[in-house]
Amino acid sequence: MHIDDVAELYRLALDKTPAGTFYFVESGEASFRDMSRAIANAMKLGEPQDWPLDEAKKEWGYEMASYGLG
Repeated sequence: MHIDDVAELYRLALDKTPAGTFYFVESGEASFRDMSRAIANAMKLGEPQDWPLDEAKKEWGYEMASYGLG
């Protein structure tokens, strides 16, 4: 998949899906830490912070915290 295709998929997801919908599209191999760091850097938010699994499960539920984003 070409990066332009991935960008178009994200644009469509933002334009066409309800708030709170979760999609993950990729064009290669990258860790969530690397992606989080790149997004935080682009948005001038500083370094990503670790989030303990128990706290993430309270916010997102067991499946999403443990498997979807864990």
